[in-house]
Amino acid sequence: MKRLECTNAIYDAIAPDGGSRNDCGVRTLALLTGIDYCACADYLADIRGRNGRLKADAWEARYVELGLMCIHPRSMERWRTLGRFVKTFPVGTYGVEVKGHLLIVKDGIIHDWKSHGARCPVYSAWYVPGSVPAHPLPRG
Repeated sequence: MKRLECTNAIYDAIAPDGGSRNDCGVRTLALLTGIDYCACADYLADIRGRNGRLKADAWEARYVELGLMCIHPRSMERWRTLGRFVKTFPVGTYGVEVKGHLLIVKDGIIHDWKSHGARCPVYSAWYVPGSVPAHPLPRG
C-alpha cells in the first residue's frame, strides 16, 4: 500500500514555544481558521479534561460556534479511512479527527507531528465554508 504523504512543517510552526502534546485541537483550529494559536488555546481552555485533552463533544460544539462545517459526523461508523479521505478530498484544508487526535489535511498532504497509515479510520472532518471546492459526499 502506498504511504501517505505527511509533514509536520506547518503543524509545528503554528504553535509558539513548540506547543504541547495535547494541543492538536488548538493547532487544528488555528490552521483551519487563521485565528492566532494563543487565542484558540484560550477559546478551548475551559473544555479540557483532567488529562489535558479536549472533550470531543465540547470541541465539536466550539467548531460549530465558529461556523466550521462537518463533512461526516462522528456518529457514522468508521466508514472512511485516511487514505480514502485524502483521495476523495485532494484540494482544500480540512481538520480531520482520527482516534483520540486531530490533524490537518491540506491539498492531499497530512500535516501532523506523527505519521498515519492509509487505513487509519476517520471519525469526522471539518472545514471553513467557502474555503474548499464543492464535493459530492461519497457514499459509505
